[in-house]
Amino acid sequence: MNNETTKNAISDKRKVETEVDRNIIIYYIDIIRRRIWIILTIFIAVSTIGIITVSRQPKVYQAIAKVLVERQTPQIMRMDDMVQDQGGWDPEFFQTKAGLVSSRPVIDLALKDAAVSNLFSRPVEVTDTKTETKRTFVSMLGGTPPPPPEPWEILAGGISAEHLNDTHFILIKARNNIAYNAALIANAVASAYEKHHIELQRSMHGDTIDTLQEERKKEELELKNAENALQDFRAKTKSLTTYDSTREEPPVIRKLNDINSELTATQMQHTDLKSQAQVINSVIEAEKDKPNANNKLLTINAIKDDERVKASVNRLEEAEKEIAKLGQTYGPDHPVLKDATANAERMRKALNDDIINCVNSVMTKLATLTNKEEVLLKQYEDQKVIALEFSKELFDYNRLQTEIARHRDMFNKLVTKMSQVDFGKEFIKTNVKVVETAAIPSVPISPNIKRTSSFSLFLGLILGIGLALLVEQLDETIKTPEDLQNRTGIKVIGFIPKKDKTHKHGEQVPGTIIVQEPLSSFSEAIRNIRTNLIYALADDQKVIGFVSCGPGEGKTTVATNVAVSLAIINKKVLLIDTDMHRAMTDKSLGLNRAPGFSDILTGKTNDVLQKATVDGEQIENLDVICAGSKCASPAELLGTAFKSDFLNHIKTQYDWIIFDTPPILFVSDASIVSANCDGVVLVVKAGKHNRSVVNRALQHLKDIKVNLIGSVLNMMVVSRFGRYYSDYTYHGYSKYTQDYHASYYSSESTEGKKVKSATKNKS
Repeated sequence: MNNETTKNAISDKRKVETEVDRNIIIYYIDIIRRRIWIILTIFIAVSTIGIITVSRQPKVYQAIAKVLVERQTPQIMRMDDMVQDQGGWDPEFFQTKAGLVSSRPVIDLALKDAAVSNLFSRPVEVTDTKTETKRTFVSMLGGTPPPPPEPWEILAGGISAEHLNDTHFILIKARNNIAYNAALIANAVASAYEKHHIELQRSMHGDTIDTLQEERKKEELELKNAENALQDFRAKTKSLTTYDSTREEPPVIRKLNDINSELTATQMQHTDLKSQAQVINSVIEAEKDKPNANNKLLTINAIKDDERVKASVNRLEEAEKEIAKLGQTYGPDHPVLKDATANAERMRKALNDDIINCVNSVMTKLATLTNKEEVLLKQYEDQKVIALEFSKELFDYNRLQTEIARHRDMFNKLVTKMSQVDFGKEFIKTNVKVVETAAIPSVPISPNIKRTSSFSLFLGLILGIGLALLVEQLDETIKTPEDLQNRTGIKVIGFIPKKDKTHKHGEQVPGTIIVQEPLSSFSEAIRNIRTNLIYALADDQKVIGFVSCGPGEGKTTVATNVAVSLAIINKKVLLIDTDMHRAMTDKSLGLNRAPGFSDILTGKTNDVLQKATVDGEQIENLDVICAGSKCASPAELLGTAFKSDFLNHIKTQYDWIIFDTPPILFVSDASIVSANCDGVVLVVKAGKHNRSVVNRALQHLKDIKVNLIGSVLNMMVVSRFGRYYSDYTYHGYSKYTQDYHASYYSSESTEGKKVKSATKNKS
């Protein structure tokens, strides 16, 4: 269900969009139709000017010569190792080459051709209107007019060049009023273009040879200076004279490394021995007052590992073992045991002496290593200075050798390039060549009458339509019912076509046209308004006022004919003219102005009712009260009338009461009358007011709280609008000069008889 609903919604949306698009198209088509005379005027004017202009233009012929421009240059110009060639596709290169065609040097070469020079040797008269006008204007201002163009400027003005995309071809185009001259000029310029490049190449190559020679001399001098600098350096630096760069390491560096290795080993020995000496001194200091203090020193590796100390320790241990063994056999006083004890003492004393000698030996070695370390350290610092100086000299030496190699290589290349120059071929080689000469053209390129005429027609049409749309947008005049309704927001209850000035029944009374010409488009429009009024008001509403923005809008004609149309359908109608300033009802119906409405209000008379007649016969059911005698203050009289019981009295006697009021924006009378009506109809003349005037009238009616039934567009020229432009128009209205019912009712139709019978009886 939801899918079906969605599909229907989409379908309805598409239909609405299609209808909107169709309405927009129809809208613009009708604008074009209504503004057709503007479009035709602009179209004819622009087209005529364009066609006349192109037909008067002289014929211009164009000849084309083709030139090949190669990107490659002679060998002498490439110098592969010295200059980087910008190879590849370069559009700017070819555009530049094309621009050189019309340059002054090329044109001057072309003018050296006698045939070409004769074409431009005669004085040139300025025939261009724009140039001549400018010269005249400058002269009038007291200035100096520009001099006439020189021959080369005239020739350059008729020359153009075009690069063919993705090719190396340049087309040289020459234009002239004579076909033969066009070909002559094109070929002369192409030949001059080629010659210009040959001269340019020669000049460039000559400059290149000079440059090469200067560069060779410069490089030769630089090479000589570099070699002399190397010789001077060798003479100053003796350390490099015996140095062989093929060896692994220079002697100075090798000696520095040896000293560094010996210094490192000595420093390690000194550090180890110094630590042992510190331990020995600490033990001696701690055990100096204790017996057997030297026994503590035997724990130190430097003393314990000494060979003499080891031998003394072993002899002492053997003596003590002997004493222990003898002590088991002999007593303490036995001579053998005493001898063994004395021997052990001697061994202990020898051990102490060995320990002391070992300590003294360690201290002596420490002092020797300290002196050796100081000596080696000094030697290392001295050798390091020598090595650094050697490295600097070696760097300068290598730099000088590299400089010599670079200058020698550049010098050799310059000599090679100089030897490669072939003045017989390469030196004068050019990269521009004429490959196709210009032929004499048989057909002029301009004026293109067909194309220009077509463009003029198209431009005239576009400008005409554009001006028509602009005028339409700027024109806010009310001309159609759509304009009246869309621009003001007021409902349109009908419109009346403009009436023809010729009539069938002699002199015609405007207020009774509906009776005199019952089958006309005007009468049908009145009947349509009558029907809309009947259904717009309730049964108890019967008082209608017809108002307008200003005078001359046909309000009275509409009001009188609507009143007559109501009387025809057997409605008792009272028509009152309340415009006491410019009364028109009496003229519209052929009646007398006085006595009338003003005479009733002033109390002069009550016998003011008049009957309208058609061909001498009164219109039944219609009473008319004209404006009456002129008075000084109509507004005060009208105020008195509507405050009295006048309106309520006449309502009981008539089915419809119609007031013909003054213009709403001109006098206050219309406001008084309109405020007392059951409904008001605004009559607007087509093409007279813009929307601002109508809106001001509507606002005024709104301010006094009037029941505005709708509006009537009067005197609309229906023939100016297409049947698709207005939804209100149709066949009968657009042909208002013919009877609307001619194709539907016969001349003796029932409707016709009914209209005629309405005028037989007199009231």
